[in-house]
Amino acid sequence: AVVSTQSTGGTLCNLCQKYIEGEGLSVQGKGKSYHISCLTCTKCGGRFDEGSRITFEKDQTLCDECKVSERQQSSGNHICSACHTQIVGTSIFAMEQEWHMNCFTCMECRKPLTGEYMCKDGVPYCEEDYQTQFGQCCNICSEF
Repeated sequence: AVVSTQSTGGTLCNLCQKYIEGEGLSVQGKGKSYHISCLTCTKCGGRFDEGSRITFEKDQTLCDECKVSERQQSSGNHICSACHTQIVGTSIFAMEQEWHMNCFTCMECRKPLTGEYMCKDGVPYCEEDYQTQFGQCCNICSEF
């Protein structure tokens, strides 16, 4: 779920059951609303900001870091999404998956993606290749 800020007026907070006045957090797709001060990660107690990713598992509300930690503890092994071999040491968690540093690459040019990347149909691309393949070009200046 992704957090967004919205004006909720007469909505009840699902945690404290008090009315949310002014700005409140709502979790898209779950139909639940929360005070900013009420919604925290069950595991680490961290707060969620606008744009934060939240995972609801059973009776837990998890931030991205705790979700990864929980997955690693339950599986014991870290398996790379690209090469399907065990990850030992540093890895990248992107697109809801774990990758070796050198395996998280652009589908087109195969360069490692170390900063920002674009995703289309579950496939990672560097920004340049994404724009070349899927971007809309301006008819006047020919730039993306």
